[in-house]
Amino acid sequence: FGGYTHPNQPMLYIYLYQVVRYLYLLGYNLLWWINVHIPLFPSNLMSWYFLYGNYFLEKIPFILSDLFLIYFVYLFIKKYFSKRIALTASLIMAFYPPLIYNSSLWGGNESLLNLLGLLSIYLFFKNKNILGALTFTLCLLFKSSLLIFLPVILVIFLKNKPKPKDIILTFLLPVATSLILAYPFATGPLFPWLINSYLNIFLPGIMPFLTANAFNFWALFFGLVPRLDEIKILPFLSAYSFSTLIGIIYLVLSAVKLFYNYNLKNILLTLVKISLFSFVFLTRMHERYSFPILIPLYLLCFFDKKF
Repeated sequence: FGGYTHPNQPMLYIYLYQVVRYLYLLGYNLLWWINVHIPLFPSNLMSWYFLYGNYFLEKIPFILSDLFLIYFVYLFIKKYFSKRIALTASLIMAFYPPLIYNSSLWGGNESLLNLLGLLSIYLFFKNKNILGALTFTLCLLFKSSLLIFLPVILVIFLKNKPKPKDIILTFLLPVATSLILAYPFATGPLFPWLINSYLNIFLPGIMPFLTANAFNFWALFFGLVPRLDEIKILPFLSAYSFSTLIGIIYLVLSAVKLFYNYNLKNILLTLVKISLFSFVFLTRMHERYSFPILIPLYLLCFFDKKF
């Protein structure tokens, strides 16, 4: 199959790249027509576009997401502090090396994912539960790695004291959205196929190693060489099972602590802590999975300078 692999990402990821592909073909046909009909047209551009055009177009959604993240930071800081501080904050973000490297140079998709994740949490915090749930659903339909934010969302949702109608719609609309978007891909009964895909394909990921290039707890003891995380670290537990278990325990404890110490600053702090814990102690971590730490930690700095 050449450069193709089995579908290993959720549905929105595939939809997005399909749109990019259509844009590439549209540009290709336009450039080819110009190349054939206008003798002065530099054919080197046609050759470059043929080889690299799709690769560069893939980066555009994530560069745009960087800009929206910067704007999100601006609006957030402006609301809780001042316009002057917000301008400074957004200017720093505009030259923030992780954003520039991840999206513009490497072409990573973390900026879009984290934009959706943080926006959903903010919507829940503003008691816009249904819109927040739909946004978080889109986040998970794009990539499942921010499922770690779910305990924080549940705490905010409970603190909002939603009415029964609000509860029903908050759960039903995301389910309906997921099923509609998944329908063209399902190879069997829709709902079981969707659940099975998340549990066995999307959540486990495609790099079943102790660490996938992240310098964390596992790399510290086992190095950065690829080593399967199915190795037993206890007689009855693999490294993968152990890391998943302690991860779930930490998420639950963090949610309980946030519930009894609920405020905006602690929401941001909890997002930082669970993101950092996941990056350090879960297996299968790539270096880019440190991205969820960055924006909440940056916002937290304005609430408390010790950060």
